[in-house]
Amino acid sequence: MYYYLPLLYFGSLFLSYRYNKLQQPFFYSLPYMTTYGTIFYLLTELNYGMVYSYFMPLYYIWVMLQMNNIGIHDSNHKQKLFLTCYEMLNYFKWDIKKETELDKDKQYMFSFHPHGYLSFGFQRMVLLEQLNKELGLTKKTIPLIHKMLFYIPFARELLQYFGSMECSLKNIEHVLLRGHNLGIVLGGVSEMRHIEENTETFYVKPRNGLFDISVKRNVPIVPVVAVRENDTYNLHKYLMTKDFLGTDLHFFASKALMFWMPKKTKIDIIIGNPITETSKAKLKEEYLKELNRIVLKYNYDRKLVFI
Repeated sequence: MYYYLPLLYFGSLFLSYRYNKLQQPFFYSLPYMTTYGTIFYLLTELNYGMVYSYFMPLYYIWVMLQMNNIGIHDSNHKQKLFLTCYEMLNYFKWDIKKETELDKDKQYMFSFHPHGYLSFGFQRMVLLEQLNKELGLTKKTIPLIHKMLFYIPFARELLQYFGSMECSLKNIEHVLLRGHNLGIVLGGVSEMRHIEENTETFYVKPRNGLFDISVKRNVPIVPVVAVRENDTYNLHKYLMTKDFLGTDLHFFASKALMFWMPKKTKIDIIIGNPITETSKAKLKEEYLKELNRIVLKYNYDRKLVFI
């Protein structure tokens, strides 16, 4: 029944990379649908997964129907899960540095760098609401995350459980209109592709939407740097796939004893000064200066790369 799935997966992966500018759910969902379909096929062959063979098609139909309804999901019973995830992220050593005390009643857009592989700094500070606790903010901070992650089975439910939303200009406007703060990893996947050890990468120059909204609504952008985020995993690129797929394939591994585990390191979270300007060009210029300043201030022996 599922013998065609591996071929469909690689074919849809090719289409996803070639036509990702279309931003259509079809191209984003197929790789994940076929990947999980293949896994459940193997389970079925082992006589352990018959239920999944019938369940997953229904699940994906429900996902497709719900995709336009992704919004702010409040959960009143997540404290236990919060504590569990918090302890997991304590695998790393953390140090939080604040450049200034923020007005706790004001609205902010928190922009995180670098993306790294799994954005542990963003997870700890925004998903687990440590940012609000550290700064004493009264407004809720909504995590905005790449749309593709909402097509991974069961991951979307977990992300929504933590109040996450799809990262889009429409949702940024929606969050601000509702009076919330927002958290975003500005460089996104593009920044992830430039991971280098002992390097802080800032993919900012091609980004415009967040700066346009900041100027339009006069909402300050607060740069946040997770120093050593890039050291948690090593990035290996398979360049020979670029001409075929339109991008590099990437493989991440750790120097830890178990290569799939991140390298245990100290991650310093530096929360910069809020920035507001009346023009996008000036705002972006000041934003880049602030990123450079807050990292150099603490004399880290790190290479800074601005893209």
